[in-house]
Amino acid sequence: SSQKAQTGAALAALGATMATKTACFSDHGFPRPSPAQPLDEADLDSEMGLSFARQISPNCRLVDCKVPSPTCADAPDDTRLEFKDFKKRAQSLASEFFCSQDVEGMVASVKGLGCLPFHDELAASLLRASLDQKDVTRQAVIPLLIALHEEELMSTAQLARGFEKLVLSWEDLQLDVPGAPGLLVSLLSSRVGLFDKSLFARLPEDLPSRVSCDLPTNLAQRTIQTHLEELRAFKTELHCKIQEHLLRMGTADGLAAWLREECKPAFHHEVVVAACLCSFDGKPSPDAYWTSCFDSGDLRSEKCRMVL
Repeated sequence: SSQKAQTGAALAALGATMATKTACFSDHGFPRPSPAQPLDEADLDSEMGLSFARQISPNCRLVDCKVPSPTCADAPDDTRLEFKDFKKRAQSLASEFFCSQDVEGMVASVKGLGCLPFHDELAASLLRASLDQKDVTRQAVIPLLIALHEEELMSTAQLARGFEKLVLSWEDLQLDVPGAPGLLVSLLSSRVGLFDKSLFARLPEDLPSRVSCDLPTNLAQRTIQTHLEELRAFKTELHCKIQEHLLRMGTADGLAAWLREECKPAFHHEVVVAACLCSFDGKPSPDAYWTSCFDSGDLRSEKCRMVL
């Protein structure tokens, strides 16, 4: 189909066409790009024999862990615009940028907005606008994001949050841009140099699954499929361990021991999701007598206490 061809072409060609001007990002903790090669022949080859589940990196954080988390005692962020006004302005600037491709002018405009705390939304707007462009024009977003980072107008965490916003809405994006799933995944290429490839393990299961379906049988497709099989097996076993240890025995010790034995830290966000979801269930468990001692509301509270 034309959609499969578009996604496959995006994955195969993006790494070869977007390697320029990314080397400077390595000084800030980003991977240095390798010589341009098709994604399906080179980018995933280094992952063979090394599970995505075992890869962890500080460059995948969504918040800047070097500063304390704000509390009610802290003053609100000082921005010149309200968020809804900034969002409109960011979308307008993104559209203007892809017409002019003036990196210096865009950096000056962003600085003039005075809304640094909102720049994860700026990253999302720029990346979203790039999906609508032709291949050559789409590449312009890379040096712009590099320049914003170098001018301390966009942190690594803000860039990751902007990417995550698009990932969470990939199905809606696909309605407007049929090749969006492949384009989003290909942004994780080390030759693009924007994101740590370890983010791949945090993608929602249905996104790489869609990309895998759109690819021909090749190295990239097989690697993604292997990752999905490993993720599904982990989630199935995780559900059993939560039911057995956390909900039936009322302790996390067995679950923690299993997680250490599995040694798949990149999947541990799935533990948080599964544990939180189980705490919403107010129905007693048939094989755990203690759960029958609570009504629905109290049982949910007790499960929440155990999860926390």
